[in-house]
Amino acid sequence: PAQARDALLAAAVDQVGDLAEILAAASVLAGRAVAVDFLDRAVEASLIRLDRTTLRFLHPVVRFAVLEAETPARRQAANAAMARVLAEHPDRRTWHRAQSVNGPDDDLADELAEAHASLLRRHGVVAAIWALERSAQLTADSATRGHRFLCAAEHAYGLGRTRLTHSLIDEAERQELSDADRAKAWWLRDISDADPQPGPARTRVRDIPELSAGDPHLALDLLLSAALRAHRTDADPALRAGIVAAAERLTGTSDPRRIAALALAEPVLHGRAVADRLPSNETVWYLSDADGLRLFGMAAHAIGDPVRAVDLLGRAEPILREQGRLGLLSETLLTEAADLLLLGDWPRAAQLTEEARRILAETRQPALFAALTGMDAVAAALRGQAERAVELADTVAAWQRTDLVPTLRLARGVARLGEGRYTEAYEELRPLLDPPHEGLRWQGFAAVMPFVMAADRGSSRHEAAHILAVLEEAACVTPAPLLHVQLPYARAVLAADAEAEELYMVALGQDLGRWPLVKARTEHAYGQWLRRRRQAARSRTMLLSARTAFELIGASDWAGRNAAQAADNRPASVTELLSPQETLIARLAAEGLSNREVAERVHLSHRTVAAHLYRAFPKLGITSRSELAPLLKLPEPAASDH
Repeated sequence: PAQARDALLAAAVDQVGDLAEILAAASVLAGRAVAVDFLDRAVEASLIRLDRTTLRFLHPVVRFAVLEAETPARRQAANAAMARVLAEHPDRRTWHRAQSVNGPDDDLADELAEAHASLLRRHGVVAAIWALERSAQLTADSATRGHRFLCAAEHAYGLGRTRLTHSLIDEAERQELSDADRAKAWWLRDISDADPQPGPARTRVRDIPELSAGDPHLALDLLLSAALRAHRTDADPALRAGIVAAAERLTGTSDPRRIAALALAEPVLHGRAVADRLPSNETVWYLSDADGLRLFGMAAHAIGDPVRAVDLLGRAEPILREQGRLGLLSETLLTEAADLLLLGDWPRAAQLTEEARRILAETRQPALFAALTGMDAVAAALRGQAERAVELADTVAAWQRTDLVPTLRLARGVARLGEGRYTEAYEELRPLLDPPHEGLRWQGFAAVMPFVMAADRGSSRHEAAHILAVLEEAACVTPAPLLHVQLPYARAVLAADAEAEELYMVALGQDLGRWPLVKARTEHAYGQWLRRRRQAARSRTMLLSARTAFELIGASDWAGRNAAQAADNRPASVTELLSPQETLIARLAAEGLSNREVAERVHLSHRTVAAHLYRAFPKLGITSRSELAPLLKLPEPAASDH
């Protein structure tokens, strides 16, 4: 019946389901009273369910079918009728009035713009976006219309809807924007695009004061945008220096946008200044500003302080989740997961990664999905799943994301290390540590331990020692815990025998309570060093502790397996202790060949052969050539005067 169709249409445009409001609006729409009895046929047809106070459609598709069955004019009339009966609900009344007109209507547009904050609190981000977008559509003035589209785009960015964000920015840029709003449009496009297009940034750093027109908040937004772009595109030092200079000119030294910009632009040179301005561990749990916590966490991550980053991002995470800001939440989860991987809390990292995966499947953010896949590659490499790690890294590399190249190098290097391909691991990781110390990034800090292990096993100790000197220079400038906590390990592994044990004790004497992976690797390396020196009891204790830690972390596929073998007092094979070239030279020497004869076989100088044997003997725990044959399970060579 007609009255039932009127009531169903009122319910379909309303979505709240208050039966009294629906019947009142249906009466206005029909021009006569509509009672609940008129809905009996709709109930019998299984379209709706009624109780004393509410009306619910049995399935969302029914609501859409009701709307599609009516003309646009009828839908507008239903919204106008609903607006008439909602005098006590001004936000909803404005909402329905906006749906009932074709515009422009500046008074209604102003009401809707003012109501968006209330709609955000009561009905969520999507309602606020719609209110601002509809307000813009009803606005006559082009500049005001563009401003409102930008406000809607900012909310869409927080929600993780990249396509909607860019669509709203496109709408805004078609308007006569003020200089400040045009700059804001550039800022929004930059921060919402995790894969910026090549070419110069549209907002130059020196233009920030002029574009912000005395608005310090916009100036800080533009500064952060420039820093993000510089970070993602590996910008030249001059641009990074300009960002730092602009940051120093801006007021509000502790604003999280300024701190994050400094950390992203110059994480080493300004690492100490950033660290000094981060909230302390004692105060972080009292902070409730999700944006500030997220930016402080991003800054801590960039300067190589994963402990503080995890604390800050872990505090921001539930607030963003509660606010429904899924776009920012997914970025936060990925950064937090990366730091948890470095610390050794792999179960928690896996939980966050899976949540981020679900969000990205819902919000469809391809750039962040590439970052997630890169993180999956690192996690697989750390777990010893070398083939999986390389496969994932190759997948991401095909997308040609400049900002992800260091992460992919880290993944491939650790994967090759787990396979025992030490030379390849060394060559993959070296570029992360090769630049001048001011150019180092967190991936370089994270590569210190695997790089040193690859150098030690792959006979590149001498070159690695020079690179270690660059890291020591960086350590004098930046307080980055991710670097400082690993340097003692590096010094010990690359040290001469006379100094190594004392350096291992220094490395293990650090406070490693939040660094179980670093502790396990250090114990493992020290235990192997003790084994090579025939200190079986001390070696067994150290390696057993490392094995337990590896198993708790989940690293049993490669490092844990080696630790378990050693802890059970099963001697590692020669090929596990030596590089491929050292193994070949040792085997030939064990057969009784002189250094010159070995050199002819392997096409090296006899001095190089002697140097390889000199490095191999301590690794095997022997002091003479005569001890090689039993280790290699070869017949004793004939007596020789070589």
